[in-house]
Amino acid sequence: MVPGNGVFLGAFVNPEGLQRPPRSAFARAINALESQMRAAGGADRVLAMHLHFYGWRMLVNVAGDPSVADDFAKGRTPVLTWTCGDSLEAIAAGRDDAEIVAPVARAIAALRKPVMLRWFHEFNLNLSGGRANGQFARCFESADPRVQAEEFIAAWRHVHDVFVREGAANVSWVWNPDAGVKSVRRVDLMSFFPGTDYADWIGGDFYDRTGAGFTTATRPFYDMAHARCTNVPLIIAETAQQAASGLQPQYFSGMTSDLPSLFPQVKAVIYFDAPGLPPNDWRLSREGIRAFAKMASDPYFRAMPRAL
Repeated sequence: MVPGNGVFLGAFVNPEGLQRPPRSAFARAINALESQMRAAGGADRVLAMHLHFYGWRMLVNVAGDPSVADDFAKGRTPVLTWTCGDSLEAIAAGRDDAEIVAPVARAIAALRKPVMLRWFHEFNLNLSGGRANGQFARCFESADPRVQAEEFIAAWRHVHDVFVREGAANVSWVWNPDAGVKSVRRVDLMSFFPGTDYADWIGGDFYDRTGAGFTTATRPFYDMAHARCTNVPLIIAETAQQAASGLQPQYFSGMTSDLPSLFPQVKAVIYFDAPGLPPNDWRLSREGIRAFAKMASDPYFRAMPRAL
């Protein structure tokens, strides 16, 4: 599920910043964004991808999620973000299989349509301990980076193998660290990569907090991944520019001009259209929506996944 030319364009849309909105609210929100794009002069289209977030015990309910059903009906591919909810040692040892991992695998297999799964996204924010992005604080039990990498890879491969055993062949696996400049430089992230037999995509999340622009924000992640995995497609799974900066049009202009020429390994981009932690606000401004719609009309950003 990789476009032969161009990129898949998607979004996460939660403009009210609600912590636990009803799942149907996400369908209404992304449909509203697509309507706003059409009204802003963009092409009459739906987005190729829709980003979702689920807790450790919640993804088993994916078959009843009206937002995912709406994605399938409209031709979007759901990108399912699934948090880590136990220690990696316990997950790798199979102690969560019966209650969590296998039921989730069966639930996703039962969808019978392609999905992308990014398990334990931004795992590197948990390396120093503490709670990150709502994920379990003790996922990593060691403070040694080499042991942490071993723990992560063992757990990732085990979860992947359970999905294979349960017949979830409709899953494309996205290995997805936080890919901000500081994160890329802090630790050798690629030492946590589980291998190309276990990851179909390399994902990265980064936000332009300084106004440096899309190319500057993208370069550290791209160089890291491209140097080690030249044949693995890349997805920018979360990216955004501050609404108050007035720079969203330039951010999308940078994407339009530079993705084809400077970042050809990037095959998907998802915009995070939601408030962040104060003082961050990543919601699309009126000018941002117009610029996003213009970019979405460019042929390079009109690739759509094919259903099974």
